[in-house]
Amino acid sequence: MRYFIHVRDGKELLDEEGVELSNMQAVKDEALKVTVDLLGGLNASEFWNNEPWETLGYGPAERRWQHATYFDVRR
Repeated sequence: MRYFIHVRDGKELLDEEGVELSNMQAVKDEALKVTVDLLGGLNASEFWNNEPWETLGYGPAERRWQHATYFDVRR
């Protein structure tokens, strides 16, 4: 099945292509990988913007979320 991993952190980064994943564990693993990859490329001022960070794994045809990773750190 094709899943779409979207990110929200005060703005939205939508996954238009998606990725083929076999099960829910694979969706969780991919969401974590996307989170680590994106966070690794940010500097502190980009991350600490007082907005929650969400990584959302959306399911196939119905496009409803199947998994979410959520960080909320307030100043």
